[in-house]
Amino acid sequence: MFRIMCSACYGGKKDWAAAARDAKECIKVNPAFIKGYYRLANAQSEQNEFDAALATIKQGLAIEPDNPQLQKQMKQIKAKRSSTKRAESAAASNANASAVRGIPYRANLDSSISKEVNDLQEQLISTTKEYRAVKANIMRAQKEKRSNELTKVELEKLP
Repeated sequence: MFRIMCSACYGGKKDWAAAARDAKECIKVNPAFIKGYYRLANAQSEQNEFDAALATIKQGLAIEPDNPQLQKQMKQIKAKRSSTKRAESAAASNANASAVRGIPYRANLDSSISKEVNDLQEQLISTTKEYRAVKANIMRAQKEKRSNELTKVELEKLP
C-alpha cells in the first residue's frame, strides 16, 4: 500500500519514471491489487508508452474484467495514442513544409510559455486538492446534520 501512495505522489510531481517504478513494485508485492495496474498504466501513458500502458491495463482486466476505472482508462489511452500519432504526423508535415520554404521548424514551445503552462498545471492540482477537501467537509457536515435531525426527531418522540 505504501508503494502505491508513493507512486501517486510521484505522479503528482510529474515524475513518471519513479511513479512507474513504485507501481511495478506494488504489483510485484500484491498482483491482485488493481490500483497498482491503474497507476502503472497512467505513468506509462504519461511517458507516451501507450502499448505498454494498454498491456498493463489488460493484465489488470484479467484479474478484474469488469473494473470500470481500467475500462475507462483503456479508452482514454487509446484516444491519447491516436491523438499523439496525428500530432506527430502533422508536425512532420509542418517540418517538411518549413524546410522547403527555408524556415527552421520549432517543435518546442517558447520557455516562457512552457513555464506558464507548468505554473497553471500546479495551480490546477492545488485548486483541485482544495476543492476535494472542501467537498469532503461539506459532505461530512451534511451527514452530521442528517444524523442530528434524526436524533432530534427520535428525542421528540420520547415521553
